[in-house]
Amino acid sequence: MFCLTIIKYLIYHKRMDKYIKDIFKNKKPNETKLLSYGFEFCDDRYVYSTKILSNTFKLTVCVQDDDITTKLVDVETNELYTLHLNEDFTGSYVGDIRTAYTKVLTDVSNKCFDTCVFKSDYAQKIVEYIFNYYGDTLEFLWPKFSNNAIVRRSDNKKWYVLMVNIELNKLSTIFKGNNTKVDVLVLRSSCVKQLIDHKTYFEAYHMNKNNWLSVLLNNNLNSEDVFKLIDDSFELAKK
Repeated sequence: MFCLTIIKYLIYHKRMDKYIKDIFKNKKPNETKLLSYGFEFCDDRYVYSTKILSNTFKLTVCVQDDDITTKLVDVETNELYTLHLNEDFTGSYVGDIRTAYTKVLTDVSNKCFDTCVFKSDYAQKIVEYIFNYYGDTLEFLWPKFSNNAIVRRSDNKKWYVLMVNIELNKLSTIFKGNNTKVDVLVLRSSCVKQLIDHKTYFEAYHMNKNNWLSVLLNNNLNSEDVFKLIDDSFELAKK
């Protein structure tokens, strides 16, 4: 009986992780938003509970750093409910539970988490620099390409930055077969040919290769050099 319970627990969390992975993909918790939403900080984690489906189930969501877990309990029996996580169950009742469950998680994701596609330290520095100096933020324009974002001038709406998270082999043929995901900054430049070195600076990804430059955000970069390129791109977008 004990072994059966453990197996059920492990299967439950495996299935739950799939839902969480899909809903919270490229998301990072915002502590201020979590507290404002109704989460309480307890034992090094943020905890939120709510009743769903006419108060018949209690859903608890726990956030600890980037780890998100949930627990759905039948209020009447006080037992853990898991059928909504099993795609083999397609009845109307379990479907209603599944819908209510995902609705809460989606709402939490939208209101308590920030989009965080670009996780490299350099990408974070660039986002902060652009906001601090120009007041502009990343815009994710394409739902089908959620790893692509642009930044544009507030006055004429022209793009001066494209940031993407792509496989290395898509950046250059010299990385053929390398599927490692990397953050890449693409910006306007009047010195494209002079800068390309096929180590850090490459031909533009998905932009005009004569006027745009790709920068691989790796440890070979100097932050001040990148900030200067952003400044130049901002000015070039004025025209």
